Amino acid sequence: MRDGGAQPVDNYFRQPGFDRLFAAIRDKYRSLGRMTGNAYLTDLGKEERAVLSGFLGCKLAGTGTVKIAVAQVDRILRESTFATSLEDLLSAYFEEELVAKSAERAQISSAWESLFAQPERRVANTAVAVWLAELKARKGEGYRVLQTLFKTDRVSAAQTLVIITEALLRLSEGKFLAHGQGGERDGRQGIRLPVFAASLTGDPHALDVDQPAGRLLLSGIAFLAGTAGTVEGAERRRYLLRLAGLLDDDISSQV
Repeated sequence: MRDGGAQPVDNYFRQPGFDRLFAAIRDKYRSLGRMTGNAYLTDLGKEERAVLSGFLGCKLAGTGTVKIAVAQVDRILRESTFATSLEDLLSAYFEEELVAKSAERAQISSAWESLFAQPERRVANTAVAVWLAELKARKGEGYRVLQTLFKTDRVSAAQTLVIITEALLRLSEGKFLAHGQGGERDGRQGIRLPVFAASLTGDPHALDVDQPAGRLLLSGIAFLAGTAGTVEGAERRRYLLRLAGLLDDDISSQV
């Protein structure tokens, strides 16, 4: 099945009697990382007992706990007219690749590391690099914001981190204000947040403080400025933005 891609599961295995068995074996595989051990089913229903007894070639009890060897199920499948492995069958049955928890953790860890590859190249030997190192180590200002975004949308998390890295570089080096990009000073020292956001992304609302990118920016500013504490609350956000030379015209309407 695996070589030919996902294939429909035979109607035989769509009988209600297989559902609990396959779920139990999948859980066992996720825990152990291989097709071994036993699946335990309690109080089999009449239909379950009939279907599984026929499949296994032995009479199963209808009460108490029944132990079914995973290796036995795999052997029966391979020697049957279906000629497939248990792993391939379960992948088709649940319409997803079987992944052990250990492999899943490794995949997540690798994806998290990859998140920082492009930003790290951009900020070598800068203060922003120290902040990125803190985030990568799953600690420091902004970690929870980035982690939440990473869990829901990894592509968006990567894009956001690149944008905020560039934003912090500009702010920490004074490039944005020095070149007067946007030119909209509103009579005060600094640049309006929407103008700064538009210069980075083309979207004046990309760094709004109620967005993940905006909260991550505030966290980065707090780290670079050496001012620990929350980034929540209008006054705190206004203070952090002004430390970076950003004007917060609309912040009160966003909290």
